[in-house]
Amino acid sequence: MSQEHPLRRALRQQDAIAAALATRSHEELVKIAADLMKTYVVDGASPQKPDVGRVHVPQHLRGLGFASLIETLKFHLDLKELEQFTVTDGQVFVKLGGREFALDGAAPPPARAAAPPARLVESPPVIREPPAAPAPRVEAPPRPEVKPPGPSESDDRFRMLELD
Repeated sequence: MSQEHPLRRALRQQDAIAAALATRSHEELVKIAADLMKTYVVDGASPQKPDVGRVHVPQHLRGLGFASLIETLKFHLDLKELEQFTVTDGQVFVKLGGREFALDGAAPPPARAAAPPARLVESPPVIREPPAAPAPRVEAPPRPEVKPPGPSESDDRFRMLELD
C-alpha cells in the first residue's frame, strides 16, 4: 500500500477543518480567529510541530559537501538525470550539449578520450633555421610639456564659492 502524499493529506485535513467550521456561528468564528491571531501572531508561539513542511534529510547526508552528495546520489539512485553530473577532484561538472561545465565556473576537466595508439614511424629530420635578429628599438617622440592654465576671469568670480 502506498503512503499518502503530504500535500494531499494537508488538503484533506484543511477540507475537514472547513467542514467543521461551517457549522459554527459568526460569533464563534470571530472568537476562534481572535484566539489564533493572539496566540500565533501577537504572542509568537511556535506551532506544536515546528518541522511541518520541512524535508527530512537523513543524518548521514547532512554533513556531506555538494560533490560528495552528488556522488552518493549517483551511487544509490538509478536516475538518468544524475548521469549528466560528473565529479572530478571534488569539483562537480554538468554535461550540456555534449560539453562539460563546472557548476562554479572553473575550467572543465581534461578530456577523457583514449590516446591514439603509438606508431613506430621514423620521422623526417628537423631543419632548424637560425633565430632572426631582434628588431631595432624605436623610441617614442618626446611629449610636449603641458603647462597648467593660469588664472582667468571665471576664477575670480568663483573664488568665494564654498562647497560642502
